[in-house]
Amino acid sequence: MKPFIIRIISESNVDIIKKKFNPTEDEWYNLFESRYNERTILNRMGIVGSVENDFKDLVSIIADPYTPILDNELSEFKHDRKGSWSVIYSSGIIKIDKTKTQYKYYFQEEYQGFIEHYSSKLKQRFQEFEICKSDANSLEEIEVEIGNHRLRNLSDFEEIKRSQGYVIDKNDRVSELYLDHMKTKHIPKGVYKLIGLNKLALQDNELPKLPKDIGRLKNLEVLNLEHNELKELPDTLTNLDRLYRINIQYNNIKSINSWWHEFKNLKFINLMRNTYISFYPKKQTLPSINYIDDNLLIVDDEIEIRGQLTPKLEKIHLKIKDAAILDYLNHLKDYYGEYTYWVIISNEHISSLTLQIPKSLLNIFEMQNYFEFKDIFWSLEELESLELKGELIKFGKSTTIKNLKIIDIQGKGHQFVLNLHESISLLKNLESIYIENFFKFNFPESLKSCSKLSEIIINSQISNILPDIVFKWEMFQNILINTSQNLEDIYDYFVQFQLDSSRVLVNLHTQFILNELNIPSHIEKVWIKVLTRFPKNVSINGKLKKLLITNQENLTKEFFKKLDFWRISGKGIYLFGFSRGQTILPDIRNNFKNLTHLRIDFSFITDLRDWVFFSPHIKKMLISEDPLPSPNEDFLNDSNKGIFLVRVRNNCKLPKDNISMKIITHLRINLPQLTVIPNFLGNLSQFTQLLITSMKFKVVTEDFASEETKYRLELRVNKR
Repeated sequence: MKPFIIRIISESNVDIIKKKFNPTEDEWYNLFESRYNERTILNRMGIVGSVENDFKDLVSIIADPYTPILDNELSEFKHDRKGSWSVIYSSGIIKIDKTKTQYKYYFQEEYQGFIEHYSSKLKQRFQEFEICKSDANSLEEIEVEIGNHRLRNLSDFEEIKRSQGYVIDKNDRVSELYLDHMKTKHIPKGVYKLIGLNKLALQDNELPKLPKDIGRLKNLEVLNLEHNELKELPDTLTNLDRLYRINIQYNNIKSINSWWHEFKNLKFINLMRNTYISFYPKKQTLPSINYIDDNLLIVDDEIEIRGQLTPKLEKIHLKIKDAAILDYLNHLKDYYGEYTYWVIISNEHISSLTLQIPKSLLNIFEMQNYFEFKDIFWSLEELESLELKGELIKFGKSTTIKNLKIIDIQGKGHQFVLNLHESISLLKNLESIYIENFFKFNFPESLKSCSKLSEIIINSQISNILPDIVFKWEMFQNILINTSQNLEDIYDYFVQFQLDSSRVLVNLHTQFILNELNIPSHIEKVWIKVLTRFPKNVSINGKLKKLLITNQENLTKEFFKKLDFWRISGKGIYLFGFSRGQTILPDIRNNFKNLTHLRIDFSFITDLRDWVFFSPHIKKMLISEDPLPSPNEDFLNDSNKGIFLVRVRNNCKLPKDNISMKIITHLRINLPQLTVIPNFLGNLSQFTQLLITSMKFKVVTEDFASEETKYRLELRVNKR
């Protein structure tokens, strides 16, 4: 901003009028005051000679040209130097604010920059050093307020050794002030007049409050408030445009509010160990920070990780909210040794967190069954994965957690019941739950309100109890039940496909027995693979399209990898695994209106049930004692829609009843021990070709189910 008087003085200087106003540059400052120029602002105002000498004292008394000064602070000057005060006041360089009961004086805004520069040129001896006069006055005032404690000149000291003193910069201004370890309960008023301060160190005192006047130190860059008794900070800190670091460690700060977004240059904050003494329960100290506003980009670069797997204390960079929460976890770790945690850091945020909560922690805080974290814990802005080991917790409101992992760490000798707390519904964006090693599983009804939940994995080889959630909750349409294969092998194939509906994977004890299986109508896909016997009765109420019943030895990794089971295009595939010793097919109740593919790949079958032949859409059927062709090539291929492949024992019994299969076009019965042609074949009048032979058939993939063999009935019988 260019003062009106400058425009008058520089009317003949066109060049300076075009330049950006900067009162610290000589070209501009010489218009305000110069021994070589009589046409200065001060000369025009009449501030010359003895008046200027008094003006210099006035500037040094005020010290801070940007802040109004109370009338009583100038009363002595006005009384002793009435003549000079009259000239100065009438010049208009200083004005009076009469809006309050007590008058205040202030420098006109357009002259404030000039006054600051003018003040820095005024020198006075302080101790044995020549420094800025206003700073010398301020230091003298500070020494009196702190009990006549002598402040040292620390300019030649290493930064790490600086304490209880000041540093002078090249312009002879106080740039750093160290009032540490003085046990003072207030900040001396003279501090706020040191407007050239870049660093202010107030650590290890007993300050209960930070005055709003701290916002006057417009050049301040570093503020150290460590080890005090502060409960809050004033919002005038945001006036400090150059402030880039503040240390508030070891205080009692309760919140970091929305006004912290208003800092223009603040990059780092150190907030470790803000705690207060709590007399409930058991007089334990607890972290005091309960709230930090969202999306603050300020970083704590001294926060420590103290997890169990960390070989030594490691300082890292974290956004302010994550740092406060990690400090909270450190507190629990330090005070209650059995508790520990592990974190994964991504982009200065905690993205993954594992918590191991001992029973003793519940006892200390007098909590029943569930540990409760402070609300701020649940406000982590980038936490996607949470893993819980040991005791369970009561959940809080979170919009970031997508993956929840719960593990019982007591070992196989225990039979602990998982009782998820109903507060799990507060995890609004929860997508996946993984549970391990519990014996029994209870899920609250509130879990159904987690609308984005698409996957539950239960991995417990100590349990033989199938959770109700598997078939009874309509929110899950895809089911995998396994006892016979390593979970990791199956899960690799289980998760690689994107589904249009949710799924449950259950891996149980090898002796798990499923006596009855009722597949509700909402189920889309079922995969059951067990080592023990298959259920005797199976009720399928869904829209069954594809069914595979096979010996578990046939399910190779290559088969899993290529199988079109979990893909959306594979909707309707049902896979059932038998134990090796089972020889009887289950009785499956289903109308089979939508069944298009059936494969029974099990050489121990001795008796085919009637339901095998009940599908009205059957077109191609192969009943054989020989190994069936590759499932990937001949069964799940859409070009083989309608093909039924059944592998049985050579002496397997076929149905005797008349079974109508009106649209079947290919039928091959490859049983060398067959001695009686089944009666039901007499009803298949659509066949125009009949082959009865005791010789081996050609390879299935070459001549079966092709257009050339359409309406062909082939029987391999006993040569006798």
